[in-house]
Amino acid sequence: MIQLILKHIKKFYILSAVMLLVSITFRVYSANCLVVDNKKLIELYAKKDSIEREMLRLSYKNAELSSLSTIEKKASELGFIPLTSSLLSVDIKTPVSIASLPNN
Repeated sequence: MIQLILKHIKKFYILSAVMLLVSITFRVYSANCLVVDNKKLIELYAKKDSIEREMLRLSYKNAELSSLSTIEKKASELGFIPLTSSLLSVDIKTPVSIASLPNN
């Protein structure tokens, strides 16, 4: 009778030790997954910040290039001249453009 009780206690002890090892292994595995996910999250936030900085830089460049003074400067570099006489009407069907180049 005592040996039977000792056998059950021994089985219970072994089962408890196995369950403890399984529990510890699961906790280590889940903590490792959490750390890996956290690293990916930090990398994604860094990439997001980089993209936002690039968007701000491009937005500034866009505003700079689309300003009227920049467009006028570029037009004069390309050889366009300002209109000297007033424009009364424009015929849409005419293939002639409004901007004119100087006659040399």
